[in-house]
Amino acid sequence: MIFGVLWLMLNIKYWYKFKQAIAFSLVLVLALCCVASASGTNAAIEEKKEERKGVDEELGDVRRQLEMSEGENEGLREEQRELTGLRDASVMEYNELVEMLRLYEELLSQTEIALVESERDCEEQLELLKARVRSMYMNTDGSAIEALLSSKDLTSFMEKIELFSVISSHDSDVLEDYKAAKADVEYKRSIQEALTERAGEKAAYQRRELDALNLTRLELEERINGLQSSIDVLASLEDELEAQSAKLEDEIKVLVAKAEAEAAEAARKKAEAERKAAEEKAAREKAAREVAARSAASGSGSGSQSSGGTGSGGMRWPAPGYRTISSAYGNRMHPIHKRQIFHSGIDIAAPSGANIIAAKDGTVIISRVEGGYGNTVVIDHGGGITTLYGHCSKLLVKAGQKVKAGDTIAKAGSTGVSTGPHLHFEVRKNGSPVNPGGYL
Repeated sequence: MIFGVLWLMLNIKYWYKFKQAIAFSLVLVLALCCVASASGTNAAIEEKKEERKGVDEELGDVRRQLEMSEGENEGLREEQRELTGLRDASVMEYNELVEMLRLYEELLSQTEIALVESERDCEEQLELLKARVRSMYMNTDGSAIEALLSSKDLTSFMEKIELFSVISSHDSDVLEDYKAAKADVEYKRSIQEALTERAGEKAAYQRRELDALNLTRLELEERINGLQSSIDVLASLEDELEAQSAKLEDEIKVLVAKAEAEAAEAARKKAEAERKAAEEKAAREKAAREVAARSAASGSGSGSQSSGGTGSGGMRWPAPGYRTISSAYGNRMHPIHKRQIFHSGIDIAAPSGANIIAAKDGTVIISRVEGGYGNTVVIDHGGGITTLYGHCSKLLVKAGQKVKAGDTIAKAGSTGVSTGPHLHFEVRKNGSPVNPGGYL
């Protein structure tokens, strides 16, 4: 009887060991399958992240080029406005000179007319004088002498001589007056000619200056048009890269969801296998106890218990001692591009060199320059949650490094596309940015 019981116990022992080995093998196979599937999905996720990283770096380069081109274009437009002002002033001055030249030419024409009239009057007076002199000469032996001899006394004789002298002197004065008037007109004409010539020269010079300004303005307009074409191309490329980045983000979301689903399925299968293994173990222990009870006068039982713990899940403030948020999460007017752009995190005002700490325990997955973010650290906290720390002046951790909440990981700065020292902090869930306010 005793040998029969011992034989039964031995067979039961080896039978359950065999079943335990089978169950363990099944669990191992299921775990390996889940790990292989998860590894393939994770590899695809990493590949998409690398592809998106390249797109984002190219997008950052395009945005920097676009910013520089827009700045250069604004400078050219300012120069164009200044040239337009100079051109308007030059046109006004040129028109004034043209009007002055017209007035000088009109005065010169009037002077020419006055000169002709003066010459004509002078010639007429000269002819009259000549006629009177000829008449006096021809009548000297006759009427003039008779007029003198017919004087009744010496006084009358002297009066007549004086009269002849006055008439002759008057004619001479009149002639001299006409000559002086003619000389004055000629002098005025010479002045008018000089003024007209000078005004013409100034107008011609101003016309050349105006033509040069127009030519410069035309060249500037051609440069502006060419630069605007480049800006349009860059803006179009920026839109394409943004669309490509968004598409990759969606693909990463799908892959992350797939990886989480695969992990959840693996966990479910593992839990199911462990449950079955536990049930089989309990059955084996029960059978062993029954065998032991039948083979001994008394028996004993045993049990087990387990315990566990949970964490809060909250994040620490990443910039100790600096609480001012200079730019909040959501749509905002970009300080550089001057247009509404979605702000995927919060900007915390902090001086260059200020400590930046890990908001929560995790593994560093990125520690390098990341396009417009500049020097960047990204920490994976598990469960699809990651945090990003951008525009750092110095990086203190490496990819793959484990960190605890509160560990100093970087120093604040202004690298990348930035207007001044600060910390750009993001929280992402499954690759998509979420409001950090719900986690801090």
